Amino acid sequence: MTKVFILGWALAAIFWAYSISWIFDAVNYYGAGTALSLTISFLLISYVSIYFGLFLVALKFFRNSNYRPFIFAS
Repeated sequence: MTKVFILGWALAAIFWAYSISWIFDAVNYYGAGTALSLTISFLLISYVSIYFGLFLVALKFFRNSNYRPFIFAS
């Protein structure tokens, strides 16, 4: 299960890094500094990537279940 979670988290982190890259620029532009901008961006990307990892774990857990369509819908 942890391998599935890490795979989902890593794929989501790559996706969100490209999607949320504007946050780094916006925070850095308004004077927060590079270190704080990187920290904020990293924390946000890590946080939203957790949901992708949990989704893949749920898919693996319910792979032979009748509830699998509900997981896809969620």
